[in-house]
Amino acid sequence: GDVDAMEAAAREVLAWRAGEGAPIVAAAAAALADATASGGWDNAAAFAKAPHADRIGPFIGADGAQIFTLARASGDLVYVIRASAIDDKALMEAVSEAELSAFFLYVKELNFLVCDARARAAGELRTVVTANDLSGSSGLDKRFQAALSGSSKTAAKLYPALGGPTLLLNLPKLLALLVKLLQPLFPKAVQKKIRFESGPLADVADLRELRDAPTRAQFLGELAALLA
Repeated sequence: GDVDAMEAAAREVLAWRAGEGAPIVAAAAAALADATASGGWDNAAAFAKAPHADRIGPFIGADGAQIFTLARASGDLVYVIRASAIDDKALMEAVSEAELSAFFLYVKELNFLVCDARARAAGELRTVVTANDLSGSSGLDKRFQAALSGSSKTAAKLYPALGGPTLLLNLPKLLALLVKLLQPLFPKAVQKKIRFESGPLADVADLRELRDAPTRAQFLGELAALLA
């Protein structure tokens, strides 16, 4: 409804893409070309272009093994991250909050480019479902949490139509209370979409198993049932 506010928001996004965010935008465009060069998707090629990948890689896998983006049958994407498999404290000794935020924004930009291409081909918007699996987690490093929430706030402004539901999966009971207390740190638009669920990924020991078609199909099926 508020055209002036919409124009201001659009100008802010354009200014970021041409200024502060320009290196991220350029890197994601190059990564998309590399990752799809063979006709499929090469996650290692996409990860290689990420900001500070050389320092982040040792903690989440050289090809981003603990962060996956999968395609749903609907054409939407699912962004999957397993926090407990990431040594977040050691990671935050290797990079700053700003550097990790840039990495997360790079992932958002890359997902945006994929969704944009799919939306143009299908003639309808595509969104990203976030599945944050917290099984086995005993808590998050405050610096890691700050980078995650900070990048989420920025992404909510940059990609207002991109965010679908955010699922926090398989939380230990004690951690569930803590995460609910942290929920207000996320943008209001994200808070409304956060859901706490159990089941999907609970039997997946390593996210790299999602590369196997049966495991991937099972997970996406369980996810679809939750979102139905």
